[in-house]
Amino acid sequence: MPTPNKPGTGPALRPLSLADITAACTPAEAEELSRLFPPEPFSAGGGEDWLRLAKSLQSRGYEDLALKACRTCLQFHPTFVPAYLELTEILFRRKRWDQAIQGLEIANRLLPGNGKLEGKLALAYHYRQEYGKAQRWIHQAITHEPDNPELYNLLGLIAIKQGQFEVAEIALKKGLALAPDSPRLYDTLASLAINRGEWDPALHYTNRALSLVPDFPESLLKQAIIYLTTGQVRRGWELYEHRFELNSITIRKPPGSEWKGENLRGTRLLVWMEQGLGDAIQYFRYVKALHSRGARVSLVVRKPLVPLFRNHPWLDRVIPEQEPLPVYDFHLSVMSLPRFFESDVRARRVEVPYLFPEESTNGDLLSLIQQLKAENRPTVGLAWSGNPDHRNDHNRSLKESLVAPLVEFNRCRFLLFQFDREILTPALNRFPNAAEILGHYGDTAALLQHLDLLISVDTSICHLAGALGRPVWVLLPFPPDFRWGLDQSTTEYYPTMRLFRQRKRGDWPTVIREVKQALEHRYSTGDSCSHEEPRD
Repeated sequence: MPTPNKPGTGPALRPLSLADITAACTPAEAEELSRLFPPEPFSAGGGEDWLRLAKSLQSRGYEDLALKACRTCLQFHPTFVPAYLELTEILFRRKRWDQAIQGLEIANRLLPGNGKLEGKLALAYHYRQEYGKAQRWIHQAITHEPDNPELYNLLGLIAIKQGQFEVAEIALKKGLALAPDSPRLYDTLASLAINRGEWDPALHYTNRALSLVPDFPESLLKQAIIYLTTGQVRRGWELYEHRFELNSITIRKPPGSEWKGENLRGTRLLVWMEQGLGDAIQYFRYVKALHSRGARVSLVVRKPLVPLFRNHPWLDRVIPEQEPLPVYDFHLSVMSLPRFFESDVRARRVEVPYLFPEESTNGDLLSLIQQLKAENRPTVGLAWSGNPDHRNDHNRSLKESLVAPLVEFNRCRFLLFQFDREILTPALNRFPNAAEILGHYGDTAALLQHLDLLISVDTSICHLAGALGRPVWVLLPFPPDFRWGLDQSTTEYYPTMRLFRQRKRGDWPTVIREVKQALEHRYSTGDSCSHEEPRD
């Protein structure tokens, strides 16, 4: 966000003009909006005209122009606090937390002691996963607005993220005392129950929220998570479609008709990626059903995944995101496929491998693979953290010092898979980090084919290993992501995968001890086969 300038000091950006509006809007809208356009000189009067224009642009769906209107307003009226708030709403939708914080801090200096501004700052830091700063701001906001139930709800959310469940419960009950008919407070109580692994109370709180607002999307989605986690998958996947209704999640669907189960014979179907890389790998399994029903499937994925899927027998073509789309009859998110093809947990079973990546031409990788082939010890891969921007990364990733005991076992050679993070622990940084030479997921797949075992937290590489049919042990937090269920040490999704679970939140040391014992047993006995248990 540009630093606001005083009039006459030179603008930091070109102001919004009538020409911008005429170029972007329909003639009728442009004529109507032109009546709202502030008269020159833009520095005259206050910022109300610009704010009114920004809100009107936003209501018509012209968010880029609304953003520019807010910035133009602040360029000429840098002390107009309502424009910072409107700008923040747009930046929040675009997940530009740093810019939002910058603007809010300016507004807070202009209007100190304002609980609304302080609450917005708390929310921005919450989204940035800086929970300590978020908690400081929310307590300050509550000091200035002690009767605002929304602030207690936000305190509850922040405390949940920090594992401070008692603090969260007290805050949420204070909020309910102020607003006993608030569906959002009941929904956050459901979040608290889920984080405690209390599934029946969680369902109760979502039902309470839905009794107040029957189409409350946050609670409908939480019910989906509850049902999927507890094995009621058909009901769960139906409810999971409500994710598209959340304001907090921006999902841009392709244009055209969404597939609702129509006959696929001879149709052109576009399957598009919606969430994480691991999700795309995991639920790609159901593209086989589309192909077998006669669909000609095109898959849209992020560029690093393209080599995994290129020339796949189930696909007509693979398109990197941001490139022009082919002609198609229907489209569907990869995360909506289970709604049609996962009627129960047994439907998850597929033959592995179901990915057949191209051979790598990466010279450094081929050299490393030759070194692994020459080794007289089994090679075990280690991945103890995922994308730090993931909403649950604070629970699913480990501190590297916790992983160090695993490498004390000298019957194995260890290979690290740590992307975009410096490895500082001496016990670990003496091992090569394969991430330094991997160009894309095709390279990663080629390397996994030459490992005896991968040990990983719940991140995309464990899905890749599972889809390739490679032995993989996954370290799961408490509570786990919905796809892993609650108790079992195996999963119907991947027959070569073994699950090691926290039994209480944050207890990684116990999990690491169990993994170390299993590692010693596996290689002390000379057993390099994947762990499998009888399935029901």
